[in-house]
Amino acid sequence: MDKDFKKYIKCMEFIEAHPELRGRYEVYVKNQAEKEQLHKAEQRIYEASYQKALNAENGEKVNEVKKRFVEHFEAQGLTKDQIKEQYGDIIGDYI
Repeated sequence: MDKDFKKYIKCMEFIEAHPELRGRYEVYVKNQAEKEQLHKAEQRIYEASYQKALNAENGEKVNEVKKRFVEHFEAQGLTKDQIKEQYGDIIGDYI
């Protein structure tokens, strides 16, 4: 057995031999589990907010491309209605 596992067994045997410590140990384990769950929840919130920020940034880039697309065809003499009729599937609700 490796050294860490032997230490673990020795600690568990000590806790088993001293029932007055069992309650404190169980509270400690519960608190550690709650801390881990809280950390995981914080990580998920961080990842979701990061993804939301990325989506917003990409959304603005997409709108900029759509704006240039419309400007290009307006410069060629098309009206916004004509652009929407011909390219509505590309630009969506932009116009």
